[in-house]
Amino acid sequence: MAPAYKSVAEELNQYTNIFGSDAMDVKSAMLKVAQLKNIAKSSKNVVGETTLSGMYFDSIPPEGGQTAHSLWLYYSYLNQIFWRYNEIDGFYQRFQDNADGSTLIEATDRLNAEALKYSNVIVLFVKHDVSRKYIIDLDLLYKKREDALLFRDGRIYKIYWTTHSEDYEKATGKLRPIRFIDYESNPFPLKPGQTWIEVVPLGLKAWEMVNSEKYNQLMAGNEKGSSYWALRFKDPTP
Repeated sequence: MAPAYKSVAEELNQYTNIFGSDAMDVKSAMLKVAQLKNIAKSSKNVVGETTLSGMYFDSIPPEGGQTAHSLWLYYSYLNQIFWRYNEIDGFYQRFQDNADGSTLIEATDRLNAEALKYSNVIVLFVKHDVSRKYIIDLDLLYKKREDALLFRDGRIYKIYWTTHSEDYEKATGKLRPIRFIDYESNPFPLKPGQTWIEVVPLGLKAWEMVNSEKYNQLMAGNEKGSSYWALRFKDPTP
């Protein structure tokens, strides 16, 4: 981390602090891949074996859902996210405004400058517990079924996420990562590949908007059946 709020750091028993070279640039706190691998190796015996059971992957898209050409995720005027589906290769690509409310920049790999591409984009609806304006806890533990949206293969699916304790947790006392399920608690198929998760507060509603990248049109646009989806972040602070 680079670094953490004092009260948060005090709750952690294992971490590595990476300090940036430029106090004005958060991106200066970078970690070399080789260093990250060494940290992972040194932590293996401490963390122990884990399991990814409960996950389900299938290259064939499930039935249902609705067409989703893109997702506009509005956190604030100077923090807007665009996900665009590329029908040629079947991936979603991420764009973010350049802190100016209008110019979109494609997310690329720092090592090779290639566009970052994701098989799945998941919107996780999570309870935000606010203790202060900028101190917010995300309530992720022991949830039986919470709302989520899955974007894969150019479609949007209404799904759910869970961290409910099942046989594995009860037998080992260990936690597994978040699992994605349908309404009947059956594993919901993700597309093989990489997944990006966006976290938003509970209760937000997705809508279909006009096909535009202009802020004023996006905020006013509402076009059912357009297949261009939008979500607006709601500040959880009172």
